[in-house]
Amino acid sequence: MRSLILQLPLLAAVLVSSALPAQTTAIAMAQQTGAELQQAITGSWIGVLEYRDYSEPATSAKRVKRPTWLTVTSAADKLTFHYIYDDGPTKVVDETLTISFDVAASTLAITNDKGRVEVYKADGYNALRSGRGDITLLGPTIDNDRPAECRITIGIRRNLLTWTEEVRPTSDIPFAFRHNYVFTRSEAPKLPPH
Repeated sequence: MRSLILQLPLLAAVLVSSALPAQTTAIAMAQQTGAELQQAITGSWIGVLEYRDYSEPATSAKRVKRPTWLTVTSAADKLTFHYIYDDGPTKVVDETLTISFDVAASTLAITNDKGRVEVYKADGYNALRSGRGDITLLGPTIDNDRPAECRITIGIRRNLLTWTEEVRPTSDIPFAFRHNYVFTRSEAPKLPPH
């Protein structure tokens, strides 16, 4: 019995040391996924914002489309989304969001240009390939000046970026369309010589 008690610390050390490579591998994979995600999204994009017209009654399905330009820059584990919307004959809207993602914790945080932070649970990081694929986010937001639950679906392809937001006031009500972006890279892909 005494030798077993003496061997317990050694057994614990072996178990801890065998777990370290798995943790190190998981951290390295999360860092690689994050770096690939940043690389896949960074750049200049052009597209259309389609949003629900909040000036209409809540039951209305009327939507508005606006040309939109997006520039995405990266630093550390953050992406800065700088949007410019053409919102009518004389109105241009300029907006900046900071996106911070934590692949290991399966979260993504969005900070708007007023400093409000929304943290979402992210699903799909593990399925990304070279930073491309689909990510689904779920978390609290403010919709039309009221608390709501938000579901964001981000689609990342080589030259296509989509971002769809749906909201609901409570979990027992189905999600409703809020807005959708569809972007393509502002530069055409390079063609192979022929």
